[in-house]
Amino acid sequence: MVLFLKAYAGRSSVSGYSAQTWIAKLVNEYLHPGSYFCWFSTNFNAMANGDDSNPIWLYWWLDRAVAQGGVNNAKVQQVRANLLLAIDRELRAAGRASEIADATYVVTGAPLQMFTPQVWRINMAAIAGRYTGGHQYPDEYNITDLRAGEFEIVIS
Repeated sequence: MVLFLKAYAGRSSVSGYSAQTWIAKLVNEYLHPGSYFCWFSTNFNAMANGDDSNPIWLYWWLDRAVAQGGVNNAKVQQVRANLLLAIDRELRAAGRASEIADATYVVTGAPLQMFTPQVWRINMAAIAGRYTGGHQYPDEYNITDLRAGEFEIVIS
């Protein structure tokens, strides 16, 4: 019997990948019930992107910080700061400024375990035409209205 090898088909852009934290998912649900804001790439290990926009790297960095008890880890602090900025911006824009203090209090005091990362696999066909590219890195995309049925949590 002769072994025939087919050429590797290459990567497919059927899915997008995003590293999110548990707390970011909850804040998204609070700010935008029924939809999510997220950055993603079409490769789980987006080598063309910087480490700050590579899902595998972000997952690893956050998972390690939580496992080691790294409450002062730079990435954990950055995620917390970005969530606080989003809370302020989005609640003001929605006319919900009276909720900012309470939401800020909750995120500021959130325990480290809330920063446990997840990997989301996004159905690219379901979001066609609703995401933008051309940001800082070549495999970096943004969607502001991702719906729950358009992604699945594949690692948590």
